[in-house]
Amino acid sequence: MFDQTDYQAILVDLDDGILTVTLNRPEKANSFNNAMIRDFQRLWIATRHAEEVRCVILRAAEGKAFCTGVDIRTGWRAEGEMPGPFDYDDPGDFLGPKTNRVWKPFVVAIHGMAAGGAFYWLNEADIAICSSDATFFDPHLKFGKLSSVEPIGMLGRIPYQEISRMVLMADEERISAKTALRISLITEVVERD
Repeated sequence: MFDQTDYQAILVDLDDGILTVTLNRPEKANSFNNAMIRDFQRLWIATRHAEEVRCVILRAAEGKAFCTGVDIRTGWRAEGEMPGPFDYDDPGDFLGPKTNRVWKPFVVAIHGMAAGGAFYWLNEADIAICSSDATFFDPHLKFGKLSSVEPIGMLGRIPYQEISRMVLMADEERISAKTALRISLITEVVERD
């Protein structure tokens, strides 16, 4: 039996084969921290082995954002955990279903802001829909960081020129829902409710 409890930063509901996962840190723009990453690690292991799960839908708790990437105040590592000089771990290794060998259909439903690390999920989505108020951007450059994994993942979905523009403009220019549909970042725009 699929366990729907014992998660700290996400809500999980299985109904008639559809697993609905809700990012549940709206006060932090649904950014991911260590607790959320650990939740997704456990979730994907359970989902991979659960025959009763036929499809996964990822959404976010009501608020201003679907997800703004890593929580820049707390980071994504466990408290006190310091990376070594040869530590190349990436939070995305734990977040996405396909990275964790879950090959069940994966639908992402976006509202509000989708930024930075939110693209880990977008890049693995089989179907990505968004509300008309959705905006997409990559803030890495604003923080003096190189954006690499997210843009590389988008190469199979949208044209290189659009990726370059988003990465270089950081959060100075946001991609609207209408533009996201035009460039094939998402597959459908719906009203938020």
